[in-house]
Amino acid sequence: MRANKYVKGEDRVAAAPDEVGKGCKAMILVSEKEEGKWIVSLFHVEHNHALASPMSTRFIRSHRKKTKVQKDLVDVLDDSGIRPSKISSILSHESGGLGNLNMTEHDIFNYSSRKRKKQLEKGDAQIMLDYFRVADQRIHVFFYTIQTDIDGCLANCFWADARSRMAYKHFGDVDLCQE
Repeated sequence: MRANKYVKGEDRVAAAPDEVGKGCKAMILVSEKEEGKWIVSLFHVEHNHALASPMSTRFIRSHRKKTKVQKDLVDVLDDSGIRPSKISSILSHESGGLGNLNMTEHDIFNYSSRKRKKQLEKGDAQIMLDYFRVADQRIHVFFYTIQTDIDGCLANCFWADARSRMAYKHFGDVDLCQE
């Protein structure tokens, strides 16, 4: 059970927005003078804030870019069922240490989640229905039924295979997943 101070949010105060970098005049401006010739036309070196240490630059959003090779490796490892923490460890080893890795474990989790969501958006109900039809033809004890809403979109589905029937006989209950 959670303490009331965590349940009630009355005395909670939002943190002030970061002041780091606001009004910072540091900049470099490069302009093209002739065809293919560039010059530095303006350079201000003074910052009004502390700079990120080399070890913490990997947490700056602009530095957290995944390469095509990294994305492909994350895809393969994620599809193999490997957890984001282990994927991060593998990428860290491949990049020569955690300090050289240009993403966080959370970035890996978010990337994999977005990829999975995009895959499901592309006809997830149709994929499930296709699987049910094949299973119904191949497995003699397989049963499924679906309900659609007015628009013809999937509303509910039920399936029973040999394993679920055996579990029902053993435990005598059914798990229902409803939204």
